Amino acid sequence: MKMTVRKKLFAGFSAVLAILAVIVAMAYYEIKLIDNRYINLVDDKVKKLVSVQ
Repeated sequence: MKMTVRKKLFAGFSAVLAILAVIVAMAYYEIKLIDNRYINLVDDKVKKLVSVQ
């Protein structure tokens, strides 16, 4: 199979797009994880403060 310039460019851009999609998915997962931890932390602190007062 002969790799023309068009096929090489398409393969290169496809690879970059696939890597970008993986990075975005990982970042989204991590942001949601941090958000959930923050919410739990704040809720826990609020419950403790309310119970102290």
